[in-house]
Amino acid sequence: MTGRSATTLLGLVVLVVAVSLWAACVERSPIVLGVVISETGPAAEYGKAVRMGIDLAYAEAVEQGGFPEGRRLALSYRDDGGKPDASLAAAKNLVGVTQANLLLGGLTSGVAQAVIPFLVEKEVVMISPSASAPSLTAQGGGWFFRVYPNDAAETQQIGAAVRNLGLAEVAVLTYNETFGRSLSELFAAQMTADGVKIAVQESFDAPLAADRAKELAKKVVAAKVRAVYIAGLVNEVAALCQALDAEKFDGVKLASSAVTSDIVKLAGPAAERLIFPQAAFELEGSAPKIKSFADAFQRKYNRAPGVYAAYGYDAMQAMVAALRKTQRGTAGEVRTQLGALSLDGVTGKLAFDNRGDVRRVPHLTAVVKGDLHHFDKLDAALRAALLP
Repeated sequence: MTGRSATTLLGLVVLVVAVSLWAACVERSPIVLGVVISETGPAAEYGKAVRMGIDLAYAEAVEQGGFPEGRRLALSYRDDGGKPDASLAAAKNLVGVTQANLLLGGLTSGVAQAVIPFLVEKEVVMISPSASAPSLTAQGGGWFFRVYPNDAAETQQIGAAVRNLGLAEVAVLTYNETFGRSLSELFAAQMTADGVKIAVQESFDAPLAADRAKELAKKVVAAKVRAVYIAGLVNEVAALCQALDAEKFDGVKLASSAVTSDIVKLAGPAAERLIFPQAAFELEGSAPKIKSFADAFQRKYNRAPGVYAAYGYDAMQAMVAALRKTQRGTAGEVRTQLGALSLDGVTGKLAFDNRGDVRRVPHLTAVVKGDLHHFDKLDAALRAALLP
C-alpha cells in the first residue's frame, strides 16, 4: 500500500468514526418534556405542590430509565403566573425553541383553554394535573389529557349531597375565571334539575378583598339560605368561610375539589360544616403504592404530600408510562399509548376515555369538629352534624 493510499484509508476511517459519533449524539439527544405551571399568581400554592410531585416522579423515572432509543428525559419548566396569554407563550416557546412535543401543564381551566388550540395545531400532547372544565377534553382533539376528574363528576357528587340534606335553596359564589364559571354553571344546572332554587348568585376575583368577602357573606345571610356553594380556590374559600362565620351564617358550606386539607388550617373554626370533593388519596392505612409515594416525598421534601402533589406525581407517571411504550418517543405514539393506559396511580386508577378524561369520580369530604371525614353518601349522624 502506497503512502498516499494509507493516508486516504486513514482519512476514511476517521470520517466514518466521526460520522458514527455524530449520529450517536443525534440519536441520543434528550426527549424534552415541557412543564407549564403557575408558580406565581392566584394558583401559586397549587403550582408549587404540583411541581414537587412532578419532580419526585421525574427523579424516579430518570433512575429507572427505559426511554425510547436509549435517550434520556429532560424537564424544562415555565411559569405562566396563572395568566392564559403567558401560558400560551410558554407553550409556544417550549415547542418552538426547546423542541418539546410533550407537555405537562394547564394548572387551571383558564390557562389550559388558552393552550389547547395550539396543541391541536402542532399535534403536541399535554397532560394536565388539575384543569377540570368539561369542555377542555372535547376541544383537545385527543391531544389533551387530564388525571383530574372533570367538573361534571364533582358537581354531581355535590348535587347528591344537597339532595341528601333536603335543601330547598342555595346561594352560589363564583370565582370569576373559567374554572369557577364552569363549576357554577354545572352546579346551577344540577340544582335546576333537582328543583332547588338559587337565591343568591354573585362573583368575586382573586385575591379576594376582605370588604368584598364581607359584602358577599352579608348577602348570603340576608337570603336566609341553609347552604352556600363556593366555586373558588382554597384561599378564597377560606376567606369566605371566615366572613360567613363572622356574619353568623348557620348553614352548610359547599365547595369544589380546589379545596385541600389545608382548609382547616387556613380557615380555622370557620371551616366547620364545609363539604368538598377530593381524590381518594389518604396517607394513613394506605395501599403500598401510596405509602411508597408518601415515604419518598417525606424523604425528599421533609413534609407529607398533599393531594395536588399527588396529582402532579400521577401526571408525570402517566406520561412516563406511555413514553416508555413508544418506539421513538413521538407525540403521536405517546397519544396512542395514553389512550390504552391502565396504571395504578396514587390518586386512583389512571385510565383515560376516548376524549382524554380520567375515568374516576372523587369522593366527598366534610369538616366536622375540625376533622376531615370522607364519605360517598351522607348517613344520619353526619347529616345531623352538618345541619343541626
